[in-house]
Amino acid sequence: MDHRGKNRRILLAACTGLCLVACLSLFSLAEERIPWTTSRIHGSPEPPLPFVVKRIFPEVEFKNPVDFAIEPKSGEWFILQLDGKLFRLNPQESEQPQLVHDAHLEIEKHDRSYGIEFHPNYIENRKIYLSYILKGKNADGTHVSEFLMSDATPQRVHSDSEKLLIYWPSGGHNGACLKFGPDGYLYITAGDGTAPFPPDGANVGQDLSDLRSTIMRIDVDQPGDIKPYSVPADNPFLHLADARPEVWAFGFRNPWKISFDSQTGDLWCGDVGWELWELIFNVKKAGNYGWSIKEGSQPIRTDLKQGPGEIIPPVVQHAHTEAASMTGGYVYHGNKLPELTKRYVYGDYVSGKIWALRDDPLSGSVTEEIADTSLAIITFGVDADGELIVVDYAGGLYRIVPNDVPDTSQNFPHMLSETGLFQEHSTHLINQPGVYSYELNAKMWQDGANSGAVVAIPESGSITWVKPHHRWVYPTDTVFAKTLAKWTVFENTLAHRRIETQILHFDGNEWKPYSYLWNDEQTDATLVPSGGQSKNLVIQNPYQENELQEIQWRVHSRAECMSCHVNTAGYVLGFDLPNLNRETSLLKDQLKLLSDINIFDKQIPKPWTKSAMVSHQDTGELTNQARSYLAINCAHCHRRGGGGTAAIEFPFEHALDKTNSIDVPPTQGTFGIPNAKIIAPGDPYRSVLYYRMATIGRGHMPHLGTTNVDREGMQLIADWIGSLSEVDQPMYLEAVNSQSILDSILNNKPNGQEIEHAFASTPQALALAEAVHEVKDFESRHKIASVLTEQSPPHLRGVFESFLPPEERQQTLGTAVDSHAILEMGGDVENGKEIFHRGEGISCRNCHQISGEGRQIGPDLSKIGSQRSRSEILTSILDPSLKIDPKYLSRAIVTTEGQVVSGLLIEENSQSLTLKDARGKVHKISRSAIEEMVTQPRSLMPDLLVRELTAQELVDLLDYLFSLK
Repeated sequence: MDHRGKNRRILLAACTGLCLVACLSLFSLAEERIPWTTSRIHGSPEPPLPFVVKRIFPEVEFKNPVDFAIEPKSGEWFILQLDGKLFRLNPQESEQPQLVHDAHLEIEKHDRSYGIEFHPNYIENRKIYLSYILKGKNADGTHVSEFLMSDATPQRVHSDSEKLLIYWPSGGHNGACLKFGPDGYLYITAGDGTAPFPPDGANVGQDLSDLRSTIMRIDVDQPGDIKPYSVPADNPFLHLADARPEVWAFGFRNPWKISFDSQTGDLWCGDVGWELWELIFNVKKAGNYGWSIKEGSQPIRTDLKQGPGEIIPPVVQHAHTEAASMTGGYVYHGNKLPELTKRYVYGDYVSGKIWALRDDPLSGSVTEEIADTSLAIITFGVDADGELIVVDYAGGLYRIVPNDVPDTSQNFPHMLSETGLFQEHSTHLINQPGVYSYELNAKMWQDGANSGAVVAIPESGSITWVKPHHRWVYPTDTVFAKTLAKWTVFENTLAHRRIETQILHFDGNEWKPYSYLWNDEQTDATLVPSGGQSKNLVIQNPYQENELQEIQWRVHSRAECMSCHVNTAGYVLGFDLPNLNRETSLLKDQLKLLSDINIFDKQIPKPWTKSAMVSHQDTGELTNQARSYLAINCAHCHRRGGGGTAAIEFPFEHALDKTNSIDVPPTQGTFGIPNAKIIAPGDPYRSVLYYRMATIGRGHMPHLGTTNVDREGMQLIADWIGSLSEVDQPMYLEAVNSQSILDSILNNKPNGQEIEHAFASTPQALALAEAVHEVKDFESRHKIASVLTEQSPPHLRGVFESFLPPEERQQTLGTAVDSHAILEMGGDVENGKEIFHRGEGISCRNCHQISGEGRQIGPDLSKIGSQRSRSEILTSILDPSLKIDPKYLSRAIVTTEGQVVSGLLIEENSQSLTLKDARGKVHKISRSAIEEMVTQPRSLMPDLLVRELTAQELVDLLDYLFSLK
């Protein structure tokens, strides 16, 4: 069944003209890399954020600072390090910080320090308060103690003056932020004291008998009868049975930094979320903030008894797509940043982003990103003048200052010729000095386009391989670029012409994608708007050399680009050791070359890789070819955390039995395949993977980047699946006489009975499609495909329509749907009902019930028309993840045996979790067998589900759903 040889030779010949000249720049090199000095890719085509951070005292550096406080008497800054060292810094002088206390040396079993606070009457009583934890997991391991500060010079903390005030168990999420409120009482934070998984492992989030997961409030000036503090008489739970009277509010996971508004007295808290949200709370007396029943708006555990009071939602919650470890800040009342007056300023430890929250009279609380930094924001501070300090865990101190960088978005290169990547554009793309081409073993299928890739690194930095994370770390302003080209016609001339150049730019914090669309004259390319753009191309018919056809080429939006260029896939797709491990066109080891010229640093693994991916157009071991193909085309989504709704995983390094695909039933429909499997060993026609590659209609994969079928890739996967098991030829292949059907159509006497029999099951139809592919005469194949397309059921139409020119295909919605136009159309309710209840295609009934029919996985839609407007129903269809009822958020669990189970959480207790997957199958998993669980901020309903519907079919479905009252 191997028909790939001839096509392989044609494609390689086509590639040569695109890549050869550019490739020469890499392999005729001196020993050292030439720095890239011509780059103009800086900033963004969008206006800059209003603020940046500026380092103060650049010569001063701390080791893992964790807290910041101002000494009331002198206004000097005190910085506490994780290792327990406390430093004093005079901001008016340039002297180095002075050590005033070393808890690690002076406190027995000290492990880590977290917080420092000065007493409101410090000038008179010299009292300071420190929080720290002891080594190991201890029932009394988190301490808050009072100390006295000497009045002599140099100042020192009197270690022998320690008075232990309060303690609670240690073990993780200790919180331990200290702040005196305007009432003169000491407020203390405590997290849930446990590791990330399982969530709230000690079950303390709603348990008021435990100090963990709370904000406490104590009176340090009035000792109790037994304890060295007393509990204020108005503490909310003072008289509640079994409650710790110190608790002021509860239900926090890891409250990382609290502060009081110096004018209003409001208590603000940044709470580190679990798997989905990062949270900001305005904390009230007796407030219940939900953990671990909820993580913000997301339900987590149903087995816990809720504590007193209704759960109070966060003022704002940030998805883990933009934040990962929230750091609370301060309400600003300084003078230097009037735009921030009365706004709560906070940040994120992981992303380095800083936001400002304000109250809007119309819309309530509104948060705005004001700065995007590279800092690990561990805490904020306020100096004696009320100005903000940002503390970087890497050791520096920073101010938030206005961004005086002018709006240079118009200076961002809007033409490819302005980027500084290439010297000329007329015949070949010649790299600028410092821009180097590289070759990949396996390349994505992008509707038959050929590609050439370059990497450019400014100055003298190198790409560093971080082995434990299997990741590259890139210097700021690194750029990757890929140019796509096809044989196209312009002014009656057929030539191998560039279509678009895609750029990935690392700005030091984020990867940002841009696309440039080439003009017809091939002299330059123009920056495409952020929403994407389309262009009509005239190409040579892939099946008939003398025929031309017009196609629409889609340049994807930047958001669509980043749906594939995700963190879990390393952002730069294909740039990985197995795919770079090759001999170049000049017979040199590419990885060694890249290392020798310091594109890579010298620390990439040796031997550099255990295996190498291969192109499916090369000869080689079949499994290696197939796994390479699946890795480059599928694995960016179909991997753990990649966003694919199926649990399959196709990274190249995964063992086959770890891909969750072999003999595994599909989760998103069977498409008429009896006993369907994602991969059915020995039987490609019973494999949903093969079907999804074979159709351009409903179910086509991948969703983005392709609109046509990769016949070579299909054949490779078919050959590989066939090789996985020696099975007898299935009976359905013997039951259909494909040649008889083709002959009857060519003789203008289509045998309807035989065709109907072939369409009785999808495997038979796929076998018939393979026979159509074998017809080499264009006119004959076109005639056959036209007849079969017209007669096929909806879920098979795309299989045969793929043989037709684009202009003869049914015009479906695709990736860009005009919702306003849809809402203005009228629909057929009865046809919409038929679309909903189809067994295949859009497959609504696979997850939703109406009047008892269908599976009850997602919401019951029996009365959806009385619950939502027509516009709201359309929005939920087009963007199912925009607004998800929290109980329908998908969970992905990885077991200790490597099994991945995805679905909705339907039951949870201290021993096990129960999920219902997209097929309706129930999985009960012991907690002890769970290695990792991720709550996915996406609906189980796949994105772009309606892309293969026509506009009228979508309107019909919409009106049917709206009719359900």
